[in-house]
Amino acid sequence: MDICIVGGTGLISTALATLLLSRGDRVTCYNRGRTPSRLPSSPRLEIVAGDRSDRAAFERAFDGRVFDVVVDM
Repeated sequence: MDICIVGGTGLISTALATLLLSRGDRVTCYNRGRTPSRLPSSPRLEIVAGDRSDRAAFERAFDGRVFDVVVDM
């Protein structure tokens, strides 16, 4: 599955992303980049930096992308 997590650096979202990666899913985390990532390195992991309150930038970051699941943390 191709999964987007809005957030991804907190305790629960880090555990969720780690579990998904271990299952073989592709994970994209969208967050401000202020908190260091504790996620394992993986070719199936993409970190996209941005502020969700900037709607135009959020939309540009995902223009044309399709995910099976989006999790808003």
